[in-house]
Amino acid sequence: MRLQDFEAAVSSLSTMNRFALWRTFLLVCLVAAVTATKGPSQQDRDWPSHGGPGIINWRNAFRERKIDPDSVQSYDLKWEFITGGDVTATPSVSRGLVYFPSWNGKLFAVRARTGKLVWEQNLTQLTAGIPDIEGKNFVTKLFGYPILSRSTPVIVGNLLIVGLSSPGAVIAVKRSTGHHVWSTVLDSHPYALITMSGTVFEGAYYIGTSSLEEVRQEGCCTFQGRFFKLDLATGKILWSVRMQPDNGGKPGLYSGNAIWASGPPIDTTRRLVYIATGNSYSAPPDVEECRTQNPANVTNPTLEDPCVAEGDYVTSIVAINIDTGKVSWARNLGGSDVFVLACLANPTGGNCPESPGPDYDFGESPMLLTIKPKGGESRDVAIVGQKSGFVWALDRSTGDLVWVTAAGPGGVLGGSSWGMATDGKRVFTHIINNERVVALDAKTGKVLWTHPTPGPLAGGVSVVKGMAFVGVGTNVVFPRLTGAGTSYYGKSVLAFSLPSH
Repeated sequence: MRLQDFEAAVSSLSTMNRFALWRTFLLVCLVAAVTATKGPSQQDRDWPSHGGPGIINWRNAFRERKIDPDSVQSYDLKWEFITGGDVTATPSVSRGLVYFPSWNGKLFAVRARTGKLVWEQNLTQLTAGIPDIEGKNFVTKLFGYPILSRSTPVIVGNLLIVGLSSPGAVIAVKRSTGHHVWSTVLDSHPYALITMSGTVFEGAYYIGTSSLEEVRQEGCCTFQGRFFKLDLATGKILWSVRMQPDNGGKPGLYSGNAIWASGPPIDTTRRLVYIATGNSYSAPPDVEECRTQNPANVTNPTLEDPCVAEGDYVTSIVAINIDTGKVSWARNLGGSDVFVLACLANPTGGNCPESPGPDYDFGESPMLLTIKPKGGESRDVAIVGQKSGFVWALDRSTGDLVWVTAAGPGGVLGGSSWGMATDGKRVFTHIINNERVVALDAKTGKVLWTHPTPGPLAGGVSVVKGMAFVGVGTNVVFPRLTGAGTSYYGKSVLAFSLPSH
């Protein structure tokens, strides 16, 4: 597929996706309390990964002391750091430093208090000479930079763990300098990349792979999403799980099922890590025939789809044993969703599915909560939003459905993506294509309130002390958790990254 064809496909999706991304990295005074002190209390309020503190993906600055609904009214832009490239990753924060990558192939460490540069690394130069990391695949041609990152750096000890695009690789660098420590190529497929941010637990790093292969038509597709456990000290692959039956690198069979957003939470008692997957790009002829006879059920996705075969974890929540790498359970929540982005511009092109799915994949990982319905017993659940606009709560042990709620309309780039947040009692999501922040009761899924936003949504939600924060078009919006809202009017940008605190 030609680059201009891809651009046409993207431009056909919605107006919001033709806005400029972040050309500068902005930090409002919401980090004041994070940088105010040193020592153990400072570390307790770090934001070390996409999901914030801990490994259950709450995106909640629950130890924050100074930011509250009253003080935030007087906050204003504190500093601005010029990156020279777009920034779409949630920054990570630790001990007064902020870490983030940009789309011009840079990795930065800046001071949270002042915005002053501590160090800067060019990822192409940093990885020069490392076998299999050459920056010569499609991602390079598309964005013009040999090696880049768009995922949140994960802070652990003296290391930063960073996912790369072109190729799908992970590198570890020293936090103090950004110097290279180790690197591991997870997938050398020419369209593979890492968009997910990983999770660290017990000396291991957990991460999934994604791709841009569905921007192709001719020759598409062979990429298959996989989930990995790496040794934190060396980067060695300890195990991996394929999200589809193996296609042997041949087109016309299963492809897709990328794992592309948020950080995977870990249940330390059950020894399970939970992920959510994307749509398929292609399926074998017998599955395509089945799909023609059984169109995707988009109004009641709880119904079992006869076209989803064993081992095909398309549009699913998957629980994986962290010790063995074996799938404990998987719950399909979107049927056999075969979709190719390039086919929006040219539906009759080669390799376009005869019965395309709605592209209702998962663009975020679950959050882990314990709920206690009125008159019932406590239940451990995984809660996640979907591009369909549905929010799901599943039993963590079995994958059984606890509740499901339509929080808003779905769409190719609509519904919920890039991360929900919770305070343990309520869950908060944004709905991209109707410009709303929605709060639901964690016990029942009941919609408690919706809050309109002054512009297009792209990033997810984070929570701090009575407020839900979300980047919205030209603003950062922080409705109180009751639904009453306030907006901070910032630069004219489209915020794809989520606020960290």
